[in-house]
Amino acid sequence: MAVTIYDIAKEVNTSAVTVSLALRGSKRVSAATKERIVKTARKLGYQPNPLARGLIGAKTKTFAFVFNYSSADFAHDLSYMELFHVIAQEASKQDYKLFVHSSMTAKPIQEVFSEVIPYGVDGVILGTNINNETDRQALEQTQVPTVLLGRDFYSEKVTGLVYGGYQGARQAVKHLVERGHRRIAFAGKSNIEASIRRLAGYASAIAEAGLQVDEELIIESGWDVEAGEIAGVRLAKLPQPPTAIIAGTDLMAIGVIAGLKEEGLNVPDDVSVIGFDNLHISRFSIPALTTNDMRRDLIAASAVSSLIDMVEKDSEGQRVTIPSDLVVRDSTGKVKPLV
Repeated sequence: MAVTIYDIAKEVNTSAVTVSLALRGSKRVSAATKERIVKTARKLGYQPNPLARGLIGAKTKTFAFVFNYSSADFAHDLSYMELFHVIAQEASKQDYKLFVHSSMTAKPIQEVFSEVIPYGVDGVILGTNINNETDRQALEQTQVPTVLLGRDFYSEKVTGLVYGGYQGARQAVKHLVERGHRRIAFAGKSNIEASIRRLAGYASAIAEAGLQVDEELIIESGWDVEAGEIAGVRLAKLPQPPTAIIAGTDLMAIGVIAGLKEEGLNVPDDVSVIGFDNLHISRFSIPALTTNDMRRDLIAASAVSSLIDMVEKDSEGQRVTIPSDLVVRDSTGKVKPLV
């Protein structure tokens, strides 16, 4: 059986991450530790993985795109699929390769790093929740340049890209208020950082418009089509249904439209609907969906340039905010006058 970096780590009594860094000639590992690891690797007859051909100080020109959620989420999350495509194109322009790493279930962030780093990647583009202090420590202590997608966290080696939340929700509310809407609902997930930011932007814009935040119009919901359909039915059955609904994602918004239709309400004649993402399919929904464009082009450019700066210039991680644009289509209209 071939010797792995895990065998070397066990022999030297260190981590696989440290072994990987040492064999790549990283300055982040002390000279003494590096010498012990190299001698042990030779003694055990270690042969490097072909993916890690950049060992002994060179770069592999490879980034890992990590989806640290369940495989079921990955299969249904069109926003991440579209984002991967754009980031891969941007990386290719800069002469970097990108490969996808995912698993059946979400894992602690340190475990994710331990799985990915041995492949010899120069950097990691990471989609994940930060669930506890252990996850935060893993991000604070990592020595591999990392870009965190959609999370408001950064450290010495981690750049956090914050996008499409607070500002986008405020734009959505303003658009609806300008069209006479006063009962505006919000549907999202309370345990997702992006949704929390969107809810905060929604509440801020509602108050700024001189309206009261009605808790009855704020509902917990998943972000897929099926959850959106359930949310649409639930809101349609309120004693006073909203005249507009802001959904956490485009897929959810499409489901909301279906749920409203089941209850005899038409979009936008009876209820206006706005989503988040500007997925490719959003302009083909019936009616075409008004949505917040997350600007995947800017996300991709920022993710790749930030990683390259950290890899090639040893730049420190930072917080980067990506603006969103409201794309107005057919799913929003003016409030129907009372008869």
